[in-house]
Amino acid sequence: MEEFPSEFPKVTYIGDNAFRGQSSIAVFSFPAVTHIGESAFNSCDFETFTMSDNVTYLGSSAFAYNPSLQKVTLSNNLTYLPSNLFKDCPNLQAIALPNALKTIPRETFSGCSALATVYPAGQDSVSSSFIFPESLDSIGLQAFYGCTGCKALVLNDALRHIGYQAFGNCTKLVSVEISAGLTNLDMDGAAFEGSALEAYLVDEGNTAYSSHEWNSSTSPAATPPPEH
Repeated sequence: MEEFPSEFPKVTYIGDNAFRGQSSIAVFSFPAVTHIGESAFNSCDFETFTMSDNVTYLGSSAFAYNPSLQKVTLSNNLTYLPSNLFKDCPNLQAIALPNALKTIPRETFSGCSALATVYPAGQDSVSSSFIFPESLDSIGLQAFYGCTGCKALVLNDALRHIGYQAFGNCTKLVSVEISAGLTNLDMDGAAFEGSALEAYLVDEGNTAYSSHEWNSSTSPAATPPPEH
């Protein structure tokens, strides 16, 4: 039987379901690719994937349901991530997000139980913390649901929306830091449902919110920010 190749130096377009279910390949290399379609690598079984900055399009569920995936390098030219992109990749541990990223939609990292570190590309990571690019303005429904490796969360100035159970069942999440410039956030009241959240830490320079407004002496995780 002819051996399936793992390097594709001339490929620029990967269609929907192109490699779905290919469990025999340990490494993929696509240095020229610009487009990765829906479910292109869904249910594969490789540990790492390095994406060049040529990639400008990712389809939904492109890397979902990969039980072995541990490390991914994303293109820094992406401005959005599709839904379900890494859904149920239980061994994904850390990821650097593109610096111009605006949206993390529904269930993008849902079920990534080992995911402990999220940080902007080119910056230092902080263990067990999620830190987002300054450009991010929306985190969708159950985007990080069940990411039990996260202990601390830093919300950036530009953020405007956090959806239902976006950080639900993040059972080790204990603190959320509100930056000085975050002044107009629409957050679902169940955004942190099932977390171990103990306190919202509001920067003293924030003129719109205060720690008193965000925190409750009994259940801060159930207390949404004031409506604007």
